[in-house]
Amino acid sequence: MKKTVTIILVMCLASIIASAQWKVDSVKSGEPNTKLLQVIETENSVLVYAAMEKECTSTELININRKIHAKVNGLKYKILKSVNLPIEDEADCKYAVLSKGVNEINFVMEFEKFPVEDGFDIIENKKEGEDCFNFHGVVVSRIDSSKVIDTERFLDNGAPVIEGKNAKSGTQYLYYIREGVCITCNAECQEGEWFSQDELFYIDIVNNSDHGIMFDLDKVRIVGNKNKAKGKIESTPWIKYTPESYEDYIKQLDYDEARYQTSSVLNSIGSQINREKYHTEVNSWERIGWEALGALNEHAIQNRIDEYMKAHPKEHPKALRTESIAPGESLHGYVASKRKRADEVEITIPIDGYDFSFSFRLKN
Repeated sequence: MKKTVTIILVMCLASIIASAQWKVDSVKSGEPNTKLLQVIETENSVLVYAAMEKECTSTELININRKIHAKVNGLKYKILKSVNLPIEDEADCKYAVLSKGVNEINFVMEFEKFPVEDGFDIIENKKEGEDCFNFHGVVVSRIDSSKVIDTERFLDNGAPVIEGKNAKSGTQYLYYIREGVCITCNAECQEGEWFSQDELFYIDIVNNSDHGIMFDLDKVRIVGNKNKAKGKIESTPWIKYTPESYEDYIKQLDYDEARYQTSSVLNSIGSQINREKYHTEVNSWERIGWEALGALNEHAIQNRIDEYMKAHPKEHPKALRTESIAPGESLHGYVASKRKRADEVEITIPIDGYDFSFSFRLKN
């Protein structure tokens, strides 16, 4: 869904009829890793095209402060949208992921309409510093339509990996978006006899790319990490359950719930029958009678369970198997894993040559 929104934004930007186009001639001072390239003035807004090139010594997460604005002649004009470089959002906390090495990101910021030809500033934070995204004294000059940037190609060529998290119905979901593929994940610790203290990973994959992708269950890796002394981490692979064993577990949960909801009286009768059946003074004929009564009671219990399950059908997300996902298709379901003691668990899902890795802290 999130990538669909991005595509819509790109289409909107590409289809906007420009009333004026400008190239950026100079910037008095600005973020050293980012160049402002072009400005398009439309009927209702101003689009600022920018390119970032940054070398990182380790993975970094970046986004834009929601308070960023353009400033012209002492007046402020707020940001409306940003494509490829997310805007800070407490309800949907998302970032562009910069990997170790050189990163190139092309992005477009859309502001409320302002008089571009007067020159402008872009202000993220009043205080200068490392976390500022400020540009002062931007000077522009007009260009003709033949020199306007191809928006779709511009954004595709510098599309970053987007990482984010949000909460729905009390559950926190993590997600990644990369080249049209969006993967959402959350971890759920399960209590129960059969899957006692095991982990279920809910996974949702949406393919909005222009080619088919493959979810390969055999390549999914699940690892538990323990924090050791001096910052060392001990990693232990976790065993994945088969889809068949997961589905058997779900069926047993549904059956146990139906029996609990429908058979409390008949269960108490069954307990009495068992006591009488195995009483030391009961002779063989009496025991046969109690056994027959017990069989009738179990039959009655099973009938009530069947009726309850028919009246209360449940839909469970499926256990994921290896499956190809065509453009425009989605896949969602669970991967179950045998849990071992750890401080956090990491599940890695290789898709289209990229490892989508999700980490979750554990309560032991």
